[in-house]
Amino acid sequence: MRFTQYRAAIIAGLAIVATAPAALAQTAPPTATTTSPTTTATNPAPPPPSLHWNLFDRRCWTTITKRETPKRRCGMRSADGAGGVVYLHWRQQAHVSGRLTQAGQPIADAPITLTWTILGQPRPSGEIPGSTHASGRFTIPLPAGPSRLLTVTYTPASGDPISVARKLKARAYLRFDIGQLTAGENGHFSGVVLGGHIPENLYIQFWYLDGRAGWQPFANLARVTRRSGHWSANVPIPHAAGGYRYYIKASVVASPSWPWLHTESRVLTRVVARH
Repeated sequence: MRFTQYRAAIIAGLAIVATAPAALAQTAPPTATTTSPTTTATNPAPPPPSLHWNLFDRRCWTTITKRETPKRRCGMRSADGAGGVVYLHWRQQAHVSGRLTQAGQPIADAPITLTWTILGQPRPSGEIPGSTHASGRFTIPLPAGPSRLLTVTYTPASGDPISVARKLKARAYLRFDIGQLTAGENGHFSGVVLGGHIPENLYIQFWYLDGRAGWQPFANLARVTRRSGHWSANVPIPHAAGGYRYYIKASVVASPSWPWLHTESRVLTRVVARH
């Protein structure tokens, strides 16, 4: 009986030892595991659109080759100037031409707007809409006018507008007429300034060529009529000028409110009659 009890005790102890590792495994805290972070590939943002344009005007030039006689040719040529400034004469034909791309690829059927602001004025005074072709190129005619700041703008469907501006400086037209000049009498000078945007006080100065001394001013000025641009003045001709040949021209007196480059008339020649 004792042997039997002793044997049962040994078997029970072995059972406890056999089940201990499993119990410890169930009560032990889980071990921490390290995992490498995962990265997701992101596509880089596309570059912004690129807008380039230039002003083209109508010019004439002569081509000369060794085998051919000189030929006169006319066409539209780039009016690109130093510092982004371009120059035009009175009523010179011109148009804005450029290209719109993104990452080297053309942007077709994109809305393009040409606006201009007359130099010295705070607000835009004109606007012409346009659009790009399949090649991304665009052409917009430019109306004749005074010196202006030209701005070409592209507004994408999403994002900020892209604008490129350039200064245009233009000359006006000054017509100058002189009647018969007689020594000791007043000569009648008249003409008109064309171009519009005439300020309230705009004057015409007269000049005569005096040998080595160069161009010298007459004492008289003419005031330009603001509404029509016409002007006239009576200029005294000295008694001693009889028989002399006069070379005379007129110019617009510089004014900060007149948005044109320095403008002169053609030179007129008159022989002063003796009284």
